Amino acid sequence: MTALTPGVIVPHEVEQRRALLCFATNVGTDNYGQGDSKILEMTGADLALLNSGRAPLLDGHLHQLTAVLGVVETAWIEGGSAWCIARFASHTAALDAWGMVRDRIVTNVSMGFSYLSGQQDADGAERISTWRPFEVSLCAVPKSWTAGVLPQPQAEAMEAVVDAAEAAQRRRVADQVKQLQTQEKRRWAETISPTVAQRLGTDPALTAEVIAEASAV
Repeated sequence: MTALTPGVIVPHEVEQRRALLCFATNVGTDNYGQGDSKILEMTGADLALLNSGRAPLLDGHLHQLTAVLGVVETAWIEGGSAWCIARFASHTAALDAWGMVRDRIVTNVSMGFSYLSGQQDADGAERISTWRPFEVSLCAVPKSWTAGVLPQPQAEAMEAVVDAAEAAQRRRVADQVKQLQTQEKRRWAETISPTVAQRLGTDPALTAEVIAEASAV
C-alpha cells in the first residue's frame, strides 16, 4: 500500500541549492477531514531508499522525469519527526522551485511511502508501525493544513540538526572504511600465512593471526 503525508521545508545551503525538509511527523493526517487518518510511528521508519542517493525530490508526487526537481541526499529521525536534506537540480523548473523555496513562497512538503498494513486505534486512525518512504515532494496544497505541519525551526536549531546528521554520516562512512580495511588486511594475512608458516615451521592459523595483528598497527 502507498500513501502521502505532509511536512515543511526551509532553505539550508543557498549556494549549493540544498534545503532541510521535515517530511513526516508522528502527528496524524486527516485528509481534509475526510477520514483516512494515518499516524506514523517514527521508530518504524525504513529510510534506506532516502539514504541511497536514488530517491527523488518531486513536483507534487508526479512520477515522471520532468517532475524531478532534485534528489534526497540524506534522511534521519530526530525529535519525533522525519528529516532530510535535498539538493535541487540545475534545470529551469528546479531553479524556479528553488527560488520559491528560498523566498519562502513554497513551504509545503509531502512524501510518498509504502507500508504493509496498519492497526486502527480508539479514534479510528490507522496507526502504521513500519513504513518506507520512496520520494519527497514539494506541493502547493498539502494533504492536511494542520496535522503534521511544523513551524519553521530557528536557524540555530536547524543548523544543529543538520550538523549532527552530517557528523553521524561522516562517522558511518569512517566506520565502514575502517571495517573494509580490516577485512582486506585479514584476507591478505590469510593469503600469505601458509607460505610464511611453511618457511618458518609455525602453525598457519597462528601465523595468520600474528600477521593480521601486526598489519593493523
